[in-house]
Amino acid sequence: LRPVVRYFSVFYTGNGRVARIIAAAAAKHLTPLTLELGGKSPVIVDGTFDIALAAKRMLWGKITNAGQICVAPDFVLVLREKQEELAAALKVAHDSFYPEGALNSMSRIISDTHHKRLKGLLERTQGKIVFGGRTDEKRGFEPTIVKDVSEGDSLLEE
Repeated sequence: LRPVVRYFSVFYTGNGRVARIIAAAAAKHLTPLTLELGGKSPVIVDGTFDIALAAKRMLWGKITNAGQICVAPDFVLVLREKQEELAAALKVAHDSFYPEGALNSMSRIISDTHHKRLKGLLERTQGKIVFGGRTDEKRGFEPTIVKDVSEGDSLLEE
């Protein structure tokens, strides 16, 4: 017989599919459970904020663990007249963080399944890629900026 491992509490951050498996296992032993299932993490940049500073902070938040943390920015709301300035500032911040390029310098996507899923989202977007978007066979994925993303776009599905 396998020993039953019981926990005082379980905390899970991730997706709903895995959360159902964890919840079912915890329920067998009436183990308290906290599920943090993500959602969207928008960034709002108003017209009075220092765009270069905002870009640097946003990019840092997004590239931490290749963006695979629950508080990583998912999308940015910025005044249309500031969009180009912000995109340029993000490129400057990116180049300062990764002078040799990001693809060989940053964390990898956690699994082949998630790498393929992310590539699919980017391939289906109707928005315009400003920079980034390259991937490699080692689950690398460059930080990517896409502009003019409309409601219902593939990038806003998850």
